[in-house]
Amino acid sequence: MDSALVIIQRGFDMAKKEKNENRMAFLNLKKGDAYMLKQWYETALSFYMEALSYYERTNDTDKLIKVYAQISQLYKSLTLIEKSIEYGKKTVELKKDDPYANIYLGQAYSQNKESEKAKSYFLDALRICEIQNSRYMMTYIYFLLSDSFLEVDNLEETLADAEMYLDKMRETSGDNYFQDFYFLSRAQLESIKGNFSQAEKSALKTLEIADQKGAVDTQKLCYRLLGELSLAQHKYREYLNYRDKFETSEIAVAKETAVRSSEEMAAKYETEKKELLIGQQ
Repeated sequence: MDSALVIIQRGFDMAKKEKNENRMAFLNLKKGDAYMLKQWYETALSFYMEALSYYERTNDTDKLIKVYAQISQLYKSLTLIEKSIEYGKKTVELKKDDPYANIYLGQAYSQNKESEKAKSYFLDALRICEIQNSRYMMTYIYFLLSDSFLEVDNLEETLADAEMYLDKMRETSGDNYFQDFYFLSRAQLESIKGNFSQAEKSALKTLEIADQKGAVDTQKLCYRLLGELSLAQHKYREYLNYRDKFETSEIAVAKETAVRSSEEMAAKYETEKKELLIGQQ
């Protein structure tokens, strides 16, 4: 990743010398993509914003869709949900028939606890995918819809809907990437229904897949859910075991986040120092 950034920066420096604004904006976009993959979200945001100023000025619709969507996702990662919704709306306004744009905005609303608005955009995304016959995306949207129905207060009226979308997800998922999402949602649904033993089986299946993927966030969810299910079934020894695993995974994630933050701050310091030296020459 760092070698890619070096190449991108060289290209940017050349474009800057040539005063090629279009090329500079494109390479700022690429730098934003690279830093987003590194999870240096604030740094990525700064480069996306630089690219955005050019694309808004030139009214480049295709690039604006890309930048608005990425900024919306970044703000969601930074838990700045109102800003995520703001840029998600901009994306949908430019391209209403883009399933990703509708999904991103729906996720922002879901994170903001606005379940009805979230479901509306998920359903729009589903209709688009059905027209495009995109079964892969439909599977993910079924998961999002099932999950959104479990978030509302009146569960008795929505459990059937959650079950329906979960069944649809099962029909389309096969052996694809979203198997862990299916089993996690199934575990949550069975837990709400009071079927703790069945919920535990689905949660353990989710954990098995998460272990294979190395999906730390999903592992954390599983440890917490399995701990709750163990407590509900009076399996106190297992509850303590899962609680310890959850706390250990929390520490690991916090450490990883701290390392990323320190690396990002160090990189910013070095950049500012170089720019200061250049200005003094």
